[in-house]
Amino acid sequence: MSQLKQSIRKTATCMLLLAAPFAVLPAEANLSDAAAKWTIRVSPPNRIDETAIDNIHPGMGEAEVAALIGSPDHMSKFPRTKTTTWDYDYSDAWGYDSTFSVVFAQEGVVVSKISVRKDF
Repeated sequence: MSQLKQSIRKTATCMLLLAAPFAVLPAEANLSDAAAKWTIRVSPPNRIDETAIDNIHPGMGEAEVAALIGSPDHMSKFPRTKTTTWDYDYSDAWGYDSTFSVVFAQEGVVVSKISVRKDF
């Protein structure tokens, strides 16, 4: 293999590793092909809005919350308080990146909720 082809292959591999969370190569693409086309992944539309947040209240079950706003982006368990949070990334009404968290008791019912803007 020529030195140029090796260099192109290494560059394409590095680009693939760095871009993996954001882009995927089509199945027919070949890493040695310098002209491979990339596909950019786009986030799903905002599932969370002020109305959805207002509709979640203490006593709701996990299934009710999931039916209303879908599966969480992140989950965290807190053994000492015997609670679990479901976290959703979204843009608030002003367009700020925010996280909406629903806190569930061990029994699987909502005990609280909070929305926090991300500070960068």
